[in-house]
Amino acid sequence: MKNIILSCAALALISTSAVAADLSSGSTDYSAPAPASGNIMASRFGIAFDTYYVDQADNDDGTFADGWKYGGNIELALASESATGWGGQLDILGSAFADNDLGNDRDWTRGYLTGAVHLYSRMPSGVYGAFAGGGFTEDTGDSDESQTYWFLGIEGQRQMDNTILFGQVGYLDGDDEYEEVLNQGGFARIGARRFTQSNTAYMAALSGAFGKQDNNDEDDPSALIGNIELEAEHGYGSGETSLFASYEGTFVSFDGGDHNTNFHSFMLGLRWYPGATNLMSAYAGPGSLDLPSFGRWASFTANEVE
Repeated sequence: MKNIILSCAALALISTSAVAADLSSGSTDYSAPAPASGNIMASRFGIAFDTYYVDQADNDDGTFADGWKYGGNIELALASESATGWGGQLDILGSAFADNDLGNDRDWTRGYLTGAVHLYSRMPSGVYGAFAGGGFTEDTGDSDESQTYWFLGIEGQRQMDNTILFGQVGYLDGDDEYEEVLNQGGFARIGARRFTQSNTAYMAALSGAFGKQDNNDEDDPSALIGNIELEAEHGYGSGETSLFASYEGTFVSFDGGDHNTNFHSFMLGLRWYPGATNLMSAYAGPGSLDLPSFGRWASFTANEVE
């Protein structure tokens, strides 16, 4: 667990330094636009090349394997908000990966799909609400049924001049044939998105989860997950279209800390924000909420981590 904390701290420092360097180059502050009156409909759609590298994944024969998996990712958000500030948002996101077996046990992530609903109230200081959802993950072989997971929590966004702070906390659970999905646990996530221009943003977030990995083994200790997200995004033209690149480090500690498995995920893709005037307006209005990496957490603990 110490390695997880040190790795998260180091990566957060790198992200902070990059943003500070951008700010020192003479960028201008941009204030978020005031909410429009009447009902507002908003959406976000993204596609990306998605890959991850796994370090020290368990095989059934007691050996460990390292290697890359390649695939694609989609994200969809549909939101509606009333003139009084009450709103709702539907999220659908998932990834699919090539069916290559990097180890000896045919137990590698093939893909996952997550769906969630957010209900919130927009106030002068930001957005506050609750969310719930679930999903399933598929592996390359050892389970003959889908591995499922579900979650619920509360969340908030604090919107300032050119920075959006966000946080989420809640409960997660899961189930599968071999009781390997992270279950009966909790999660928390905090982060910030900084706009150095109206069409340029940097995001950094830290999150973590804990829970059981095997309901059938009373001696099996809880699994711990540490997660860091770093993202740069730039909008083009009116801001309806953006290019983004992201890194996500997922560090899983289990068996009392005797073994750690590390995952390094990278994405490069495009997002569309229909009707946005710039990237900042897209994140200041409806459709800006997102989720922790539930699909990856469930997939990795059920598959690569035995």
